[in-house]
Amino acid sequence: SLGLWWGDATADPPASIRVIVTFRQAPQVRDEMLIRNLGGAVRHVYGLVPAIAAELPPSALSSLRLAPPVAMVEEDQVVHLVDAELDNSWGVKHIGAGDVHPFDKGSGIKVAVLDTGIYSGHADLNDNYAGGYDFVNGDPYPWDDHDHGTLVAGVVAAEDNDSGVVGVAPEAELYALKVLDSEGSGWSSDIIAALDWAVANDIDVVNMSFGGSSYSSSYQAAMSNAYQAGLVLVAAAGNEAACPPVGDTVLYPARFNEVIAVAATDQWDERACFSSTGPAVELAAPGLYVITTHRSGGYAYASGTSLASPHVAGAAALVLASGVTDGNGNGRVNDEVRTRFQETAYDLGAAGRDTWYGYGLVDAGEAVLPPSADNDGDSFTNAVEVYVGTDPLDACPDGPGDDAWPPDMDNDADVDVVDVLLFKPVLQTCVEDPLYDPRFDLNADGCINILDILLYKPLLQTQCS
Repeated sequence: SLGLWWGDATADPPASIRVIVTFRQAPQVRDEMLIRNLGGAVRHVYGLVPAIAAELPPSALSSLRLAPPVAMVEEDQVVHLVDAELDNSWGVKHIGAGDVHPFDKGSGIKVAVLDTGIYSGHADLNDNYAGGYDFVNGDPYPWDDHDHGTLVAGVVAAEDNDSGVVGVAPEAELYALKVLDSEGSGWSSDIIAALDWAVANDIDVVNMSFGGSSYSSSYQAAMSNAYQAGLVLVAAAGNEAACPPVGDTVLYPARFNEVIAVAATDQWDERACFSSTGPAVELAAPGLYVITTHRSGGYAYASGTSLASPHVAGAAALVLASGVTDGNGNGRVNDEVRTRFQETAYDLGAAGRDTWYGYGLVDAGEAVLPPSADNDGDSFTNAVEVYVGTDPLDACPDGPGDDAWPPDMDNDADVDVVDVLLFKPVLQTCVEDPLYDPRFDLNADGCINILDILLYKPLLQTQCS
């Protein structure tokens, strides 16, 4: 039996709407009765504000708004926990990446994950997955048949979609370059081929959460050439250390000079016991009990420098997206990214660079360049920005009786040549003059003069609406 129940069809009553009703005076019993008489239910009567929270049928809202004691009726707003998705991703939050997400999520930056592949169907990865290649099996389908690559990918760029976890660069483009098989093993030849693919396909950042103890000159040459081509190369330092650590245990490729070697730390900024140490360690990042995307379509906790490395790779995507420029004129910016990390890292352990933490914990919040200060969009950061702030229209008057919008001298909601002429009465006044009005001192130099008139040019033909 399907267990279906049959009955007479009846129309469902319209769903009630949750509203907040603001009254002209503190609500009285009669106001509660007004809501009930309209078919509503009173949920809260407030003392802090003259309002009642209620549920009413949609048909009652018009009548309620017309009632004499009612000042305003607004729909109740849904609220959520404050970024529980980011809280789940403790490492992303810990390095300050969440602080820059409001203006920088790594959009447009290509990050290649050299690993066991990526489960591209994961709900936290599918929109960012951009393709790749399987160098193990020689086909364009780099499916993850292990788990490791999907775990790493989630740290780099899990989507900011109010579900699960969020990556360091949640709008970066993810490319899966499968160089490790289902057992987690691979060959440097495949890795070199993957780097070649990355250069040919204009990849910006490469994450390599693997390592080996043997040196190869061709391996190093590939890393060097990829670096010279402009790739930011990031790799796990290795999980070869003991407690306390002994000697230099950093693995290749992290050991190469061209690669950022990343050690692992815990929630208290202490070195993870397994994290390799040595002079090649350049940065540290969270690598203990990191929750991230899993090949099953769910999530899992994982530990290792394999999880620390993608925190730095994701941070590199953020720095690149923030507009870092070629300061030394060598035609690439990967070295500038590296310098940003070194100069802004949160120093841990012994002062300065050390063999446990390198320069310290990667700090995305400090390394990422702030949003452009060119607030008026004229391609220059100048005195206009002192006045304009983030948006010249923010200061528009709300009504005819309000104070004028400062650049709009005649208060006609339009900045034009008339307003320039209206500067005349206050020209040549400075802070000590009774006529001085700081609103008209656009370059904030303490005097209103011809310079301020010139600064009207970028504001002309702007309007308040």
